[in-house]
Amino acid sequence: MNRLPLAATFVFSAGLASAAVDYTKDIKPLLATSCVQCHGESQPKADLRLDTASGALKGGGKGPVIVAGKSTDSLLVKLLQGARDDLPQMPFKRNPLNAEQVAVIKQWIDEGAKAPATEEPSKWTHWAFIKPAKAPLPKASDPQTNPIDAFINARLAKESIEPS
Repeated sequence: MNRLPLAATFVFSAGLASAAVDYTKDIKPLLATSCVQCHGESQPKADLRLDTASGALKGGGKGPVIVAGKSTDSLLVKLLQGARDDLPQMPFKRNPLNAEQVAVIKQWIDEGAKAPATEEPSKWTHWAFIKPAKAPLPKASDPQTNPIDAFINARLAKESIEPS
C-alpha cells in the first residue's frame, strides 16, 4: 500500500494551519483603528474599554465581552458579526470588520486572549488634530533644483521612469 499521498496530504494540511495570533501585531492595531474611538480612555461607551486587552477582558456595562478560549460565547464576536438583535453591529455607524478580521479576533480569543501584561493603552486622535509634519526634501543631484522638482525626480527614480 502506498502511503506517500497520505503523508504528503498531512504535510500540506499542516502547512495550511494558521500560526498563533500575535496580540500586539494582529489584534491591537485592529481594535485601535476600529474600536478605540468609542471605547477608549476618554469616554468609553457602555463602560467598555478596548484600548487594552485587560479592559476588553474586564468588560463593560453588559459584563465581560470576551470569554477567553470561547469565541462563540464572546459578546465581542457576536457584536462584530451583528448576531445580536438587541444590540447594533459594531463598529456602530461605521464599516463593519471584514470576515478575515473577525476570524483573527476569534482565533485570538480561542487561543486564550493572551496579551502583554505591561500594555500601554491605544490612543485615538482624529486626523484633524494631528500637527502636520514637514516632509524632508529628497536629495537632489543639483543644489539649484526646485524642491518640487526634487520630489518629482525622487518619485520618478523610485518608479524607474526616465524624466521626459
